[in-house]
Amino acid sequence: MKKYFLAALAIIVTTGINAVVPTFKSVSVLSSGKWVKIKVGETGVYQLDYDQLREFGFEYPENVKVFGLGGVMPTENFTSSVTFTDDLAQVPTMREGNKIYFYARGVNEYKYECPDYSTFQTYESVVSNAYSNDSYYFLTDGVMEDVVEMEVVETTQSDVDAAAVTYTTGTAYWNYKKNLVNIARSGKNFMGEDFATSCRLRFNVPVKGMAEGGSIYARALTGLKVTATKMLTINVNDDIVGSTTFKNNSSSMYSAYLYQNCFVSGTKSYSGLALPENEQVEVSIGIDSGNITTALLDYVSVAYTAENALPADLSQARRRYKNDMASTALSVKDLTATTKIWLVNDATASKDCNYNYKVYTPLENGDGTGVIATKFKSTWADFVYFDTAKEQMKPEYEENVILTSKEIWALPIMIRIALMHRAANIIDKMVYVQKEKALGNIVGEEIVDKIES
Repeated sequence: MKKYFLAALAIIVTTGINAVVPTFKSVSVLSSGKWVKIKVGETGVYQLDYDQLREFGFEYPENVKVFGLGGVMPTENFTSSVTFTDDLAQVPTMREGNKIYFYARGVNEYKYECPDYSTFQTYESVVSNAYSNDSYYFLTDGVMEDVVEMEVVETTQSDVDAAAVTYTTGTAYWNYKKNLVNIARSGKNFMGEDFATSCRLRFNVPVKGMAEGGSIYARALTGLKVTATKMLTINVNDDIVGSTTFKNNSSSMYSAYLYQNCFVSGTKSYSGLALPENEQVEVSIGIDSGNITTALLDYVSVAYTAENALPADLSQARRRYKNDMASTALSVKDLTATTKIWLVNDATASKDCNYNYKVYTPLENGDGTGVIATKFKSTWADFVYFDTAKEQMKPEYEENVILTSKEIWALPIMIRIALMHRAANIIDKMVYVQKEKALGNIVGEEIVDKIES
């Protein structure tokens, strides 16, 4: 009976995954050494001061390493050893002036979307971690691994000359999402503000470093259920830049649905216009009143054309670039001796492994401008500009806390990982036994053949 159960288990585990068994580590990095848990907020560059690390209990802060994958929801596909990490991975760091700098990911996953590659109108769909409100990393001064330093990429004149295209601007983003309502009570799919009564939501969006003659592309995802045909609009300041007509979805065909997704998007060009006053615009989403059963916001994503520079009143800024050439160059302005340019993401990156973050050193022109060459091909790439002379975001020391309801939702996934690990070991043994049995049959047949001959 046991062998039939194991055979059935093997079929269940391997069905639909091409019989690929994941590879799990036998020993976790957490098994030895001193560890400190830290909490980060939004995605971006963080700094750890040596004095802060001493407060955390590290005698030799220069030996501290950063581990973790951030707060983005991990994959639930445990079949690929390339994209799946079952243990804490070390984060590449940059050390300068008694400080450790590293790139941390918050709880929101920003999925790059490009509806029109000819104009490169881009936006980011936002997926929040359904199981945690916070993102965590771990610090240790243990010696199980050497410190992983960020790779430094120098730019030469030949690199610049070989670039297929040089960009003087990039795309900056502003995103908004709140997890307020779990309308399906699934524990995973959360929506934000209810605007069924107010019929309009307004957001003040900063557009720091916006380039002259640039554009603002705004997009929103909502959940609607209406009893008559309605129009959903999106505005930039007082201008309607996009609209979507949404038909009655309360009929018997849709009556079982709590709501249906409805996108709305549009572009406002500032070609020939003055840049937005105070580097800020109002983006609003509205629907004409009446006959509304459900109107919930999922997220708002705003993209705008931005200069390749760090705005004077910011400590860091992210830019995205089209990078589908063998080498793309970026013309950068307002460089100082403490300006840093990091490559932090590209189209080939996996959310379940740490990215190979790189520090790009520009070829400077001597007038505060310079050029970097990406030296690789990808559909797109993200860079962060920041200044080490300015205070960057700092993580917080995380004390022991009671599990939140969201974190309790994650327990089934943790149990599934453990079961997959156990099932993988059982399957390995079954495969080994089958191989030995086959080998025994071959040897037995050879012996019988020799006796008979």
